[in-house]
Amino acid sequence: MTTSTPALTAEAAEVFVRTWHQKLSDGAATGELLTQLANGMRLELPGRIVRGLEEFADWHAQGLHTPLCDIRVLGASFQVTLSSPVHAQVVIDLQGDTDNASVQQEWWLVRKDGELHVRTICVTSQQPASRAARAQPVLARA
Repeated sequence: MTTSTPALTAEAAEVFVRTWHQKLSDGAATGELLTQLANGMRLELPGRIVRGLEEFADWHAQGLHTPLCDIRVLGASFQVTLSSPVHAQVVIDLQGDTDNASVQQEWWLVRKDGELHVRTICVTSQQPASRAARAQPVLARA
Protein backbone atom coordinates (compact mmCIF):
# COMPACT_ATOMS: atom_id res chain seq x y z
CA MET A 1 0.00 0.00 0.00
CA THR A 2 1.38 3.41 -0.93
CA THR A 3 0.69 6.57 0.94
CA SER A 4 0.31 9.82 -0.91
CA THR A 5 2.40 12.81 -0.02
CA PRO A 6 0.29 15.72 1.20
CA ALA A 7 0.09 18.67 -1.16
CA LEU A 8 2.46 21.55 -0.66
CA THR A 9 1.04 24.39 1.46
CA ALA A 10 1.78 28.10 1.38
CA GLU A 11 2.83 27.96 5.02
CA ALA A 12 5.32 25.14 4.36
CA ALA A 13 6.81 27.07 1.43
CA GLU A 14 7.25 30.23 3.50
CA VAL A 15 8.76 28.35 6.44
CA PHE A 16 11.19 26.59 4.08
CA VAL A 17 12.35 29.88 2.54
CA ARG A 18 12.74 31.56 5.95
CA THR A 19 14.68 28.57 7.31
CA TRP A 20 16.94 28.17 4.26
CA HIS A 21 17.62 31.92 4.16
CA GLN A 22 18.53 31.87 7.87
CA LYS A 23 20.88 28.91 7.36
CA LEU A 24 22.67 30.78 4.57
CA SER A 25 22.85 33.97 6.65
CA ASP A 26 24.20 32.04 9.65
CA GLY A 27 27.00 30.48 7.58
CA ALA A 28 25.69 26.93 7.19
CA ALA A 29 28.04 24.45 5.57
CA THR A 30 27.83 24.17 1.80
CA GLY A 31 26.81 20.52 2.00
CA GLU A 32 23.84 21.32 4.21
CA LEU A 33 22.55 23.89 1.72
CA LEU A 34 23.23 21.73 -1.35
CA THR A 35 20.90 19.00 -0.11
CA GLN A 36 18.01 21.46 -0.41
CA LEU A 37 18.77 22.60 -3.96
CA ALA A 38 17.15 21.04 -7.03
CA ASN A 39 19.30 19.71 -9.85
CA GLY A 40 19.72 22.47 -12.40
CA MET A 41 19.07 25.18 -9.82
CA ARG A 42 19.66 28.81 -10.80
CA LEU A 43 20.54 31.78 -8.62
CA GLU A 44 20.16 35.15 -10.37
CA LEU A 45 21.96 37.94 -8.55
CA PRO A 46 22.66 41.50 -9.60
CA GLY A 47 25.70 41.09 -11.84
CA ARG A 48 25.96 37.30 -11.67
CA ILE A 49 24.06 34.11 -12.43
CA VAL A 50 24.96 30.91 -10.59
CA ARG A 51 23.84 27.71 -12.33
CA GLY A 52 23.86 24.23 -10.89
CA LEU A 53 25.09 22.67 -7.70
CA GLU A 54 28.79 22.90 -8.55
CA GLU A 55 28.66 26.64 -9.30
CA PHE A 56 26.58 27.17 -6.15
CA ALA A 57 29.23 25.37 -4.07
CA ASP A 58 31.94 27.61 -5.58
CA TRP A 59 29.84 30.75 -5.03
CA HIS A 60 29.13 29.74 -1.43
CA ALA A 61 32.80 28.98 -0.76
CA GLN A 62 33.72 32.49 -2.00
CA GLY A 63 31.46 33.99 0.68
CA LEU A 64 29.59 36.25 -1.75
CA HIS A 65 26.25 35.94 0.05
CA THR A 66 25.46 39.63 0.56
CA PRO A 67 23.10 40.07 -2.42
CA LEU A 68 21.03 37.16 -1.12
CA CYS A 69 21.42 37.65 2.64
CA ASP A 70 21.22 41.43 2.73
CA ILE A 71 17.42 41.36 2.71
CA ARG A 72 16.09 40.99 6.24
CA VAL A 73 13.21 38.59 5.89
CA LEU A 74 11.79 39.34 9.34
CA GLY A 75 10.33 42.66 8.22
CA ALA A 76 9.73 41.66 4.64
CA SER A 77 6.45 40.96 2.91
CA PHE A 78 5.97 37.36 1.71
CA GLN A 79 3.61 36.34 -1.08
CA VAL A 80 3.24 32.63 -1.77
CA THR A 81 1.59 31.23 -4.88
CA LEU A 82 1.06 27.50 -5.24
CA SER A 83 1.22 26.66 -8.94
CA SER A 84 0.71 22.91 -8.44
CA PRO A 85 0.68 20.40 -5.57
CA VAL A 86 4.51 20.29 -5.82
CA HIS A 87 5.50 23.81 -7.01
CA ALA A 88 5.47 27.14 -5.22
CA GLN A 89 6.56 30.67 -5.98
CA VAL A 90 7.59 32.77 -2.98
CA VAL A 91 8.14 36.50 -3.49
CA ILE A 92 9.81 38.51 -0.74
CA ASP A 93 9.58 42.30 -0.89
CA LEU A 94 11.54 44.69 1.27
CA GLN A 95 10.76 48.29 0.48
CA GLY A 96 13.67 50.69 0.60
CA ASP A 97 13.64 54.29 1.69
CA THR A 98 15.20 57.39 0.15
CA ASP A 99 18.71 56.05 0.75
CA ASN A 100 18.26 52.29 0.33
CA ALA A 101 17.13 50.27 -2.64
CA SER A 102 13.96 48.20 -2.63
CA VAL A 103 14.83 44.52 -2.92
CA GLN A 104 12.77 41.64 -4.22
CA GLN A 105 13.60 37.95 -4.10
CA GLU A 106 11.59 35.50 -6.15
CA TRP A 107 11.99 31.86 -5.14
CA TRP A 108 10.67 28.86 -7.06
CA LEU A 109 10.42 25.70 -4.99
CA VAL A 110 9.73 22.12 -6.00
CA ARG A 111 8.70 19.25 -3.78
CA LYS A 112 10.51 16.02 -4.59
CA ASP A 113 10.32 12.82 -2.56
CA GLY A 114 8.34 14.72 0.08
CA GLU A 115 11.04 17.38 0.57
CA LEU A 116 11.19 20.96 -0.68
CA HIS A 117 14.09 22.07 -2.87
CA VAL A 118 15.10 25.44 -4.31
CA ARG A 119 14.85 25.48 -8.10
CA THR A 120 15.39 29.21 -8.73
CA ILE A 121 16.12 32.35 -6.72
CA CYS A 122 16.09 35.71 -8.49
CA VAL A 123 17.25 38.82 -6.62
CA THR A 124 16.42 42.25 -8.03
CA SER A 125 16.80 45.71 -6.59
CA GLN A 126 15.68 49.16 -7.57
CA GLN A 127 17.52 52.29 -6.60
CA PRO A 128 15.40 54.82 -4.76
CA ALA A 129 14.16 57.58 -7.03
CA SER A 130 16.11 60.26 -5.18
CA ARG A 131 19.40 58.34 -5.55
CA ALA A 132 18.75 57.62 -9.23
CA ALA A 133 18.06 61.32 -9.81
CA ARG A 134 21.28 62.31 -8.02
CA ALA A 135 23.23 59.87 -10.19
CA GLN A 136 22.09 61.51 -13.44
CA PRO A 137 24.55 64.01 -14.89
CA VAL A 138 23.37 67.57 -15.08
CA LEU A 139 23.77 69.12 -18.52
CA ALA A 140 24.90 72.72 -18.56
CA ARG A 141 23.10 75.10 -20.87
CA ALA A 142 25.19 77.07 -23.30
